[in-house]
Amino acid sequence: MSNQFWQDGRPQNGMTWDEFQEHYELEAHRPLDESPNPGLTRYTPLNWKRSERVEKTYKMSDEARSAMQMIQSPQLWMVITESWCADSAQSFPVIHRLAESNPLVEIRVILRNDNMDIMDAHLTDGKRAIPKLVAFNRDGEELFNWGPRPGTAAELFRNGLAEGTPKAEVQKALHLWYARDRGKTIERELIDLVKGSA
Repeated sequence: MSNQFWQDGRPQNGMTWDEFQEHYELEAHRPLDESPNPGLTRYTPLNWKRSERVEKTYKMSDEARSAMQMIQSPQLWMVITESWCADSAQSFPVIHRLAESNPLVEIRVILRNDNMDIMDAHLTDGKRAIPKLVAFNRDGEELFNWGPRPGTAAELFRNGLAEGTPKAEVQKALHLWYARDRGKTIERELIDLVKGSA
């Protein structure tokens, strides 16, 4: 049985990748004094640059391309995110590249803060952690979900905080890991999910 939000057409009417990119760029250049939440949106310009870098440096593997072709019927990949989310800047370009390799896969973006009920249906360890990718079939049945971070990155973050490392230093190490990984761990986790649901 599909969720009410699916029956209401909210994921289907979410932003396309291009529409989200327009929103993202506008937010990245919005003056902080015009932002409703400057404490978070001050990170958006840096995230925009990170996202652009990932788009340029990520190279899809042949294995990933083959795995994506295993999808033989329409899927909608709903991504719950926000422009200020640093992890999304690192992973969403990879998600998008995988999705666009198969015309049967359609991406729609749902902003977390405008859709808390959808977010609360997809918590991670009880937290509203983003980005969150949720894949549905044409009937609105959930096929798989992923996020908010690759397993290795999540472990690095947890261990750093548990060891008492200041959060700013943990985040710096996290983004260094993302830069060195070049999207390969995200890719591997996603194609495993795709294979498992095909």
